Amino acid sequence: MNVGVAFAGALFIEQIFQLPGMGRLLVQSLAAADLPMILGIVIVVSIVVVFVNLVVDLLYPLIDPRVRVGGSKNDSTTASRGLRRELRAQRRQATEPAG
Repeated sequence: MNVGVAFAGALFIEQIFQLPGMGRLLVQSLAAADLPMILGIVIVVSIVVVFVNLVVDLLYPLIDPRVRVGGSKNDSTTASRGLRRELRAQRRQATEPAG
Protein backbone atom coordinates (compact mmCIF):
# COMPACT_ATOMS: atom_id res chain seq x y z
CA MET A 1 0.00 0.00 0.00
CA ASN A 2 1.23 3.45 -0.77
CA VAL A 3 1.85 5.41 2.43
CA GLY A 4 1.17 8.74 0.72
CA VAL A 5 -2.26 7.54 -0.36
CA ALA A 6 -2.96 6.41 3.21
CA PHE A 7 -2.19 9.91 4.49
CA ALA A 8 -4.48 11.42 1.85
CA GLY A 9 -7.23 9.01 2.84
CA ALA A 10 -6.74 9.88 6.50
CA LEU A 11 -7.27 13.55 5.65
CA PHE A 12 -10.72 12.79 4.19
CA ILE A 13 -11.68 10.43 7.03
CA GLU A 14 -10.71 13.03 9.63
CA GLN A 15 -12.82 15.65 7.89
CA ILE A 16 -15.87 13.43 7.41
CA PHE A 17 -15.94 12.06 10.97
CA GLN A 18 -14.57 15.21 12.65
CA LEU A 19 -11.61 13.33 14.11
CA PRO A 20 -8.58 15.22 15.40
CA GLY A 21 -5.38 14.55 13.48
CA MET A 22 -2.78 15.89 11.11
CA GLY A 23 -5.17 15.90 8.17
CA ARG A 24 -7.67 18.06 9.96
CA LEU A 25 -4.89 20.30 11.24
CA LEU A 26 -3.66 20.69 7.66
CA VAL A 27 -7.12 21.71 6.42
CA GLN A 28 -7.50 24.22 9.26
CA SER A 29 -4.03 25.60 8.54
CA LEU A 30 -4.86 25.94 4.84
CA ALA A 31 -8.06 27.83 5.70
CA ALA A 32 -6.15 30.15 8.05
CA ALA A 33 -3.17 30.48 5.63
CA ASP A 34 -0.83 29.36 8.42
CA LEU A 35 2.21 28.77 6.22
CA PRO A 36 4.66 27.55 8.93
CA MET A 37 2.16 24.91 10.09
CA ILE A 38 1.45 23.81 6.50
CA LEU A 39 5.17 23.47 5.78
CA GLY A 40 5.72 21.57 9.02
CA ILE A 41 2.97 19.07 8.26
CA VAL A 42 4.20 18.58 4.69
CA ILE A 43 7.77 17.99 5.91
CA VAL A 44 6.68 15.53 8.61
CA VAL A 45 4.48 13.56 6.20
CA SER A 46 7.26 13.55 3.59
CA ILE A 47 9.81 12.25 6.10
CA VAL A 48 7.43 9.51 7.24
CA VAL A 49 6.74 8.44 3.63
CA VAL A 50 10.47 8.34 2.81
CA PHE A 51 11.26 6.42 6.02
CA VAL A 52 8.51 3.84 5.45
CA ASN A 53 9.63 3.33 1.85
CA LEU A 54 13.23 2.91 3.02
CA VAL A 55 12.23 0.30 5.60
CA VAL A 56 10.17 -1.60 3.03
CA ASP A 57 13.06 -1.50 0.53
CA LEU A 58 15.44 -2.86 3.16
CA LEU A 59 13.07 -5.62 4.29
CA TYR A 60 11.98 -6.68 0.81
CA PRO A 61 14.98 -8.98 0.16
CA LEU A 62 14.29 -10.73 3.48
CA ILE A 63 10.64 -11.26 2.59
CA ASP A 64 11.24 -12.34 -1.02
CA PRO A 65 14.53 -14.26 -1.41
CA ARG A 66 14.35 -13.97 -5.22
CA VAL A 67 15.30 -10.31 -4.87
CA ARG A 68 19.05 -9.79 -4.72
CA VAL A 69 20.84 -6.83 -3.20
CA GLY A 70 23.63 -5.61 -5.45
CA GLY A 71 25.12 -8.12 -7.82
CA SER A 72 26.37 -7.68 -11.34
CA LYS A 73 24.89 -8.13 -14.78
CA ASN A 74 26.40 -11.60 -15.01
CA ASP A 75 24.54 -12.70 -11.90
CA SER A 76 21.14 -11.98 -13.44
CA THR A 77 22.18 -13.60 -16.73
CA THR A 78 23.33 -16.70 -14.90
CA ALA A 79 20.07 -16.81 -12.95
CA SER A 80 17.97 -16.52 -16.09
CA ARG A 81 20.02 -19.27 -17.79
CA GLY A 82 19.42 -21.52 -14.81
CA LEU A 83 15.72 -20.77 -14.92
CA ARG A 84 15.58 -21.54 -18.64
CA ARG A 85 17.39 -24.83 -18.03
CA GLU A 86 14.92 -25.71 -15.29
CA LEU A 87 11.94 -24.94 -17.53
CA ARG A 88 13.35 -27.08 -20.35
CA ALA A 89 13.82 -29.99 -17.96
CA GLN A 90 10.23 -29.66 -16.72
CA ARG A 91 8.93 -29.62 -20.30
CA ARG A 92 10.94 -32.73 -21.12
CA GLN A 93 9.51 -34.52 -18.11
CA ALA A 94 5.98 -33.48 -19.05
CA THR A 95 6.35 -34.74 -22.63
CA GLU A 96 8.04 -38.06 -21.79
CA PRO A 97 5.67 -40.99 -21.79
CA ALA A 98 4.90 -42.41 -18.38
CA GLY A 99 6.38 -45.78 -17.90
